[in-house]
Amino acid sequence: MAQIDLIKKFIKIYSSAQVAIDSNNKNKAEKRYQELLTMYNAIKNSTIDYSHKKIAYTQIKKVYTGINRIDTRKTINRYAIAAAVFIMLISFAVVVKPSFFGLMVLEKGLYGNEAPFWDSTEKTFNLDGRIELDLSKYFTDPDGDELTFLTKHQKGLKIALIRDRVIIEQDGATGETPIELIATDDRIIVRETIMLNVQ
Repeated sequence: MAQIDLIKKFIKIYSSAQVAIDSNNKNKAEKRYQELLTMYNAIKNSTIDYSHKKIAYTQIKKVYTGINRIDTRKTINRYAIAAAVFIMLISFAVVVKPSFFGLMVLEKGLYGNEAPFWDSTEKTFNLDGRIELDLSKYFTDPDGDELTFLTKHQKGLKIALIRDRVIIEQDGATGETPIELIATDDRIIVRETIMLNVQ
């Protein structure tokens, strides 16, 4: 099985295991854990870079811990699972695109490609119940490349990302709350933290 196929299958099973844990379905979670172990062994015995084997091992431990806490844990926000899977996918992406390694912010990437950047003086936003931001108006790519966006889960907020638009709703957070936004031109990844004044 090709390296990228191993990684894709591992991520798919990991996501399924997390969904089972989130819904307190211990039997399904344990089955997915066994499948995940099989995939991890395949990754461990492959020529994939050691750093990615370490990532896979970390995810295995998370699933194991989640299963052991399944009867007492609270439901995880569904956006957290999607964000975790996406972050893991980006972490593995170095197999295909080395410039992704470590989520590093590079001013000048491979082949003369320049990094996208936050192109606004505004970094603080008021959140009175709900806010929607068009990220294409805040991030710019010097090369004119199309950008893909991601945002990390933040406790006390509900976050949905639909292409260029991020929708944020208050869900218990108060006061100043940071949000990390991620933009990539498919070669370089940059991160920008904005602040929400939650009313």
